[in-house]
Amino acid sequence: MTDSAVEEAPPGMITPGMLKSARHPGDPSYQASSAGFNKPAANCRFTSSSENGPARIQTIKGNALGMAKAGKPVTRASADEVLREFLDRVRAVNGRPELAHSVESLVVFGSYLSDAKRLNDLDIAVELKQKWPDGGTYESLRKASLDRAYASWRRFRNLLEEVCWPRLEVLYILKNRSRTISLCEWESLFQMEGLRYCVVFGDKKRIAGLLKGGHCVELT
Repeated sequence: MTDSAVEEAPPGMITPGMLKSARHPGDPSYQASSAGFNKPAANCRFTSSSENGPARIQTIKGNALGMAKAGKPVTRASADEVLREFLDRVRAVNGRPELAHSVESLVVFGSYLSDAKRLNDLDIAVELKQKWPDGGTYESLRKASLDRAYASWRRFRNLLEEVCWPRLEVLYILKNRSRTISLCEWESLFQMEGLRYCVVFGDKKRIAGLLKGGHCVELT
């Protein structure tokens, strides 16, 4: 797995003051409320640097979640296979009760929906759903996620990354180090007027209500 920077989205935006006053999540005395997180990692949004480059906190909305170095252009057939494998991982993630988040929706957009024979990347936006039947249950899932990270000797670059790790963990599993996949913030799609997108997982009617300025198409 690779390192990535994270950003907290409203509500519950992480401010510099929160970071200064927060105790480290690895500290046994740490409680989410001490950092102002009533729902830790519930609304984290992510951007990333290159696969081996420094993690950064970026505030410009809509940046792609590359999480990898740019790959070479691929054929449409290769992109189709990448998408099929991605969907296999979606089903696998949703079948893993130990993960703190599951996949609610998945759309593809960009050049994949064009007539181009070769694509620079496969643009995917993923909506994650927090497994939170009650606060105690989510807290146990969050702690288990961090325990897995500690056990694998993952080194978090900052508090923000660590707090949001339960969500990042799922995104890394889904991306699987693919250089073809470019993950995009789900919320950024809401601001894209005229967006052509295709729902490949989730409730099409619900998604159409969220992406009111977009145009849903079917894969041919």
